[in-house]
Amino acid sequence: GIYGAILTRAFAAENIEVELQFGEWKQVMKDLDEGKVEMSGLWLKNSERELKYHYSIPILNERHVFFFNDKYKLKWNEISDLKGRKLVVLQGFSYGPKIDFLIREKLVDTKVVSNDSEAYRFIAKKSDWIYPQEINVGLSVLSGLTFELINTKIDYFPKVFYYAQSYLICRKDDKACLNRILIANRAVRKFLKTEEGVALLDKLKFIQ
Repeated sequence: GIYGAILTRAFAAENIEVELQFGEWKQVMKDLDEGKVEMSGLWLKNSERELKYHYSIPILNERHVFFFNDKYKLKWNEISDLKGRKLVVLQGFSYGPKIDFLIREKLVDTKVVSNDSEAYRFIAKKSDWIYPQEINVGLSVLSGLTFELINTKIDYFPKVFYYAQSYLICRKDDKACLNRILIANRAVRKFLKTEEGVALLDKLKFIQ
């Protein structure tokens, strides 16, 4: 919600009205490729995407952690410690090269879900499963499920397993794409220096 507000208000300051659409990662990328949306976010950089898309300045400094049912008493030190664990993962989502490798090589059991709320509901019932997610995103979604999960305590392990930055993207073969990126960069930089922008960032638990 906070980053949606930042983007909407940043563009509004440039007299551009933004319509936000939400969906599953795989479908959102398909919509972008088919020209149904003009820009998409927030995406991590990888070599495959850099061939097809222009990137904005970083919008989110990401810190990915594991959320878990408090009954599980999760402990880990190295990524290799996770072998044999059970991970709830989002369809079409990347968790960085190390976790993606464990998933691809089936060194962890996985349960694929379509959104964060579904993931939390699952680990609330299945206490031996864990859920990787960016901490600000995870805490934001979790706060909206407090009443629903009143009988279950979901916590997160403080050790970060993946640091990253995420961006707005648009297609390089869209002639208007680069101009949109330039406008987005200018708008976000300006807005985050305003009193309102600073106040929104202050709502995030970990912004640096």
